[in-house]
Amino acid sequence: MERVQLDVLREALLKMQRKEPVERAVGKAVRAKNLDFSTYVQIMGEVREFAHKHGISEIDAAHQLLREGDDKT
Repeated sequence: MERVQLDVLREALLKMQRKEPVERAVGKAVRAKNLDFSTYVQIMGEVREFAHKHGISEIDAAHQLLREGDDKT
């Protein structure tokens, strides 16, 4: 995942309200940074794929992707 996408995902998780779906939080973060819909699709595609591959929830997948992204930098 690219740095910009990781930053959006991080912001989404930080500002996410209780019981708010990951999709909604990411959508709000994308709009707050004035990015386009394709960025949202890319982020959520990776989150969903990772969650499905590892049999975990989308929120857990998002956290894991952030950890892996931080490890690469």
